[in-house]
Amino acid sequence: MAGKLPPAIRFRKVRHADAVRRYPCRQPCGKMASIKKGVARPSRSRAGLHGSSRRGGPATETATKPDTRGRHTKPEQEAGSGSAVSSESGTRGQKMPLSPRTPALGALYSKPLFQSDVRVEAHDHVARELTDHMLRWKSGAPDAAMFKGELDSLKVYALRYGPEVEVCARPFEDFSLVHTSLGAGAEIECDGQRLWVAEGRTAVLSPRTRIRLRWTPGNQQFIVRVPNDLLQEAGGLEPGSPALLASGFLLPRALEAQWELIAHSLLNLISCADSTAMHADWVGHLERHLALFLLMHQPAGTRPLPASLQEGLPALSGPEAANRGIRQIDAVVAYIDSHLSAPVSLEDLARAAGVSGRTLNALCQRHFGISPMELLRNARLDAVRARLLLDPAAGVTETALEYGFGHLGRFAGYYAGRFNELPSDTQKHRI
Repeated sequence: MAGKLPPAIRFRKVRHADAVRRYPCRQPCGKMASIKKGVARPSRSRAGLHGSSRRGGPATETATKPDTRGRHTKPEQEAGSGSAVSSESGTRGQKMPLSPRTPALGALYSKPLFQSDVRVEAHDHVARELTDHMLRWKSGAPDAAMFKGELDSLKVYALRYGPEVEVCARPFEDFSLVHTSLGAGAEIECDGQRLWVAEGRTAVLSPRTRIRLRWTPGNQQFIVRVPNDLLQEAGGLEPGSPALLASGFLLPRALEAQWELIAHSLLNLISCADSTAMHADWVGHLERHLALFLLMHQPAGTRPLPASLQEGLPALSGPEAANRGIRQIDAVVAYIDSHLSAPVSLEDLARAAGVSGRTLNALCQRHFGISPMELLRNARLDAVRARLLLDPAAGVTETALEYGFGHLGRFAGYYAGRFNELPSDTQKHRI
């Protein structure tokens, strides 16, 4: 036995020598601890990306907190936690994104209109508040709830159904709706135009003939009911004038941060609506400000603005607005949304915006904090996620290839970085 080492020590020396060959250090590293610092451990790094519940056990102990349904959830990942930060992190710090756990929504959650697992009851409450509609429930137990806050003219709601539902409604008679997806997403068909309202996106709806909405499982919407007379007042028109808003459109991504600020202001007003310290004129001013925001930022050429509005706000309709690049960004986003499955180059995006590639890159960095090609990739990732959630027959590989992701390994990394889960995990959310 002389000169022989125990098996554990022999194994350790072999690993030490192997580590030296595979991970050479510039400095002497005779100690095992210094070798460990140079050895990458990919399995540990992925634990911070996907969380403990997806890989069989927690890597670290994490405190939990109750969400709006009373369940305990892990807090959101910190911005500095490596690969969990998405490519849009450059703009997240400047935004106030709405989500079911946004603190400002607490004022709305304190005003429940109903909470029910009875399908007929949920339909009747929503019909009384908004409009008569037909509601089709898919598989899954209802977990419906509606919360309501009121100001002078605006009504603000948070609404969820639980499982996937399909809603077919009549045209709105005297109001428009602004929908912001707080979780999951919704597919909306408004007067023949199809919109996918992904998580965090906002749609403005003012249908003339028909509207159909398909809510994905777990979807929750922040809804603002805007009466037509408020839009007419903001536009300087007489009562009874034709509708000013386009029938349905997505709010441009470049304006999401502005809408989130307006939404937070509304929620803060709701929290002190019963206080005498809040001046009524200020509430009215903010409501007109919201209506003006919607009027000025609908798609160009859809509904002509009244002359009184253009004359009263020359700074918003003149060359200064064009210099901000809003129209170019809208053109790029529209081109991307219509070419999600087609080969697209930077030159194609620049041509759609009518600017050079360098100018387009500067505009995207200013408005989104990312490059034009990253903007394209994120839109395609959103489309993949929508398909995986909505289509039970959709496979990960086929869907990724359809939307232009030829390298499946890179696709999985991009997907996990944006949604903090793997595509296969998204499929498990379907009911």
